[in-house]
Amino acid sequence: MPLLPLLAPHGQPSPAAVTDALQQVLQVVRRRLGMEVAFISEFVGDRRVFRWVDTDEPIAGLSPGLGDPLEESYCQRIVDGTLDGIVPDTTENPLTQALDVTRALRIGNYIGTPLRLSTGEIYGTLCCFSSTPDRTLNVRDLDYLNDVAEIVTVTLSAAEASRREHARIRDGLAELERGGGPVVVVQPIVDLTSGKIAGAEALSRFPTGSPLTWFEEAARVGEGIALERSAIRNALAASRSTPGFMSVNLSPTTILAPGTLDLFDGLPLDRFVVELTEQEKLDDLTDVRAALAPLRERGLRVAIDDVGAGYAGLNRVVQLRPDIIKLDIGLVRGIEGDEIRQALSRALISFAQGSGSTVIAEGVESAGELRILRELGADYGQGWIFSRPCPPDQLSDGDVFDLDRL
Repeated sequence: MPLLPLLAPHGQPSPAAVTDALQQVLQVVRRRLGMEVAFISEFVGDRRVFRWVDTDEPIAGLSPGLGDPLEESYCQRIVDGTLDGIVPDTTENPLTQALDVTRALRIGNYIGTPLRLSTGEIYGTLCCFSSTPDRTLNVRDLDYLNDVAEIVTVTLSAAEASRREHARIRDGLAELERGGGPVVVVQPIVDLTSGKIAGAEALSRFPTGSPLTWFEEAARVGEGIALERSAIRNALAASRSTPGFMSVNLSPTTILAPGTLDLFDGLPLDRFVVELTEQEKLDDLTDVRAALAPLRERGLRVAIDDVGAGYAGLNRVVQLRPDIIKLDIGLVRGIEGDEIRQALSRALISFAQGSGSTVIAEGVESAGELRILRELGADYGQGWIFSRPCPPDQLSDGDVFDLDRL
């Protein structure tokens, strides 16, 4: 059947893709059966709602979104088995003669079948009818409609699963926001010469699951910018109790969204670093650089994360000319015993110094890693060797790490 490739699900279909596919299905089915009308209904409470309709001529009361009482419909009787799936002539059937909908929609013949989702729930029905009787309708026509219905339910099941997943995500985000948004913790960034805390990176924590999952799911349902802004608002508020500068994470899309950079209004911008996140892979950062330029002129600094992880990080460095370069954790991990990692890190640190940038080595966990990074000339370090992420008020200006004893 040619409809199968059209409706076979690949991931979770978008509402637009579902609508386009099912409209095409209805058109094919209606023409194949020689009917005037084809529709897919959904059972919503005690009503039958028309979701997709195909007809040459508009019919009053039969448009997507409209509905009528379920108990007065053919659809309910098809599902409960009190009406056959084929009614060649509605005037000869006492049940259809007694229903007002027969006259309201001018139904002369009818064929329909239930739509059952993969969960076992009844979604509604797939139906066709015309205004005049058609005694040629037979079991083969109903078998054809049943075959199409099986394909339709594949798409509807995927769409319903997607809808429920989106609803779950949106409900979780709404509950999170009612509770004040993501909780902010900070991880200190330490001067590798003096051992003093130079600043901290603000990190978001959530009631369950990983931060990455929350941000990815929020983006999937169109709430990514809102969640990032909520995290930024909380991070900016936390900066009041954190020594040194505060580094906050922002994606290019959120940076460019109207109103995002207004969150920094009235703040001492020389205390803040905007760290470009890696969730989005953009080849052209011209607009991002232009958007950040006015704030950079007033003291805001920009950091590029994961430099050394591949071409993308270096490309961002070239385009944005950042104030801070963060060495990727993949370079830092095990660097004390790896000459290749040392050589690449040395080159990146030399490049940064030559271009006026400072270097933060992230993910420092061992004394050996710390020793090599200091020898290579990294300016700052960040990682568990200094502190795991902690509440902002646990850091103070007086904290100094004895770098030779860590």
